Amino acid sequence: MNSKALMAALFPGFHIDEMVMLGQNLLVKAHTTSQITTCPNCQHPSERVHSYYTRHPLDLPLAHFPVKLQLQVRRFRCLNDQCVKKTYAERISDWLPAYALWGRYKSSNSF
Repeated sequence: MNSKALMAALFPGFHIDEMVMLGQNLLVKAHTTSQITTCPNCQHPSERVHSYYTRHPLDLPLAHFPVKLQLQVRRFRCLNDQCVKKTYAERISDWLPAYALWGRYKSSNSF
C-alpha cells in the first residue's frame, strides 16, 4: 500500500492532495470528496457550494512524526426555501465532528 492510499484509509471521505515533511512534522493537505450533502437542519440535499475554508484539527502522530492536517471544507447553500439555515458547513465524518479541534487525538486520550 502506498503512502497516499494509507492516508486515504486513515482519513475517509478525503482525497489526499499533498503530503510533505516540514522539519519533524508531516503535513497532510486534503479536500472532501462528496458531491452532495444534506442540510443538517432540514435534510434537504444540496450540491451548491457557497464557499470554502480550511480546518486544522489536531491528529495522532504517524510513525512518531506529528501530523499537521490542512483540510479544505466547503460551505453549502440550503436549497429549501422553508429552511432557516441558508448556508451550512459540510459534515466531514465521525472522527471529526462539527466544530471539533481534535480529530482522532481526542478519542485516544480519554481521561
